[in-house]
Amino acid sequence: MSGRLALGLACLALALACATMKERHEDAIQATGRAMERAPGAAREAIAHLDALAGSLAEPKEADRAVVTDAMLERAASFAAKAAAASPDDAAAVLWREGRMWSLARKADPAEAAYRHSVEVKPTPPGLAGLMETLGTRGAFDDVRAVCGSGAAALADHELDEHLRRCAQAAHAAADTDTASWLGDADRARLEAWRAERAKQEAIEAKRREEAQARAEERRRKMAVCTATCEQKTAACRAGCSKDEPACPSSCEQLAQACAKSCDAGIP
Repeated sequence: MSGRLALGLACLALALACATMKERHEDAIQATGRAMERAPGAAREAIAHLDALAGSLAEPKEADRAVVTDAMLERAASFAAKAAAASPDDAAAVLWREGRMWSLARKADPAEAAYRHSVEVKPTPPGLAGLMETLGTRGAFDDVRAVCGSGAAALADHELDEHLRRCAQAAHAAADTDTASWLGDADRARLEAWRAERAKQEAIEAKRREEAQARAEERRRKMAVCTATCEQKTAACRAGCSKDEPACPSSCEQLAQACAKSCDAGIP
């Protein structure tokens, strides 16, 4: 039995290794779909299925994509709605993934609706980014700036810089656009304080690196001097050896090794 099981597992591994990208996506969509149906309302299963669909839709080559029909998208969205209702803590994560699925399927209206629902439940970086990207694709740049400003309040200080980058990208803003002006006063103050603290820490770290590099350079210089001295001593030792002293070269080599170790140990 164990031999047949091992053979079966080996055949399965070989089949998976030889499967095309399209077949892998098909398998993932089918497997996660069945798991989702067995546990309707479960966030983890809904997320896995949404990710499987999105993974296929995101493939740049059509030959690598599994067939994803509108019916499959609608089915996934219906289970996402059940999961969002049954698991409020996971609702934002489920819904922004639904938005990504619709966006990759080039369905702008349901994508925007899912992203908006996700942001209403809980503004998160991926949910806000998805909504702003969808709005920007439509040319609704005023709406992008509005979402940028309103969504910032829910983000942590260290997330604001990346949030502004996504804001600018979605709004097709010029490089010199002051995107921080799109934030409210409190969020802008948080951003400025975080940037100042980051600049301070970066300066401290840069000084540490500079000092460490200087110490390393000084050690290399001292090592070079010490090594040269060892080489001179070794050369003098060998020059003083005579034919009547067969052990002398070996002693000189030991002297060289001891000197090198002394250099390495004595120089911090």
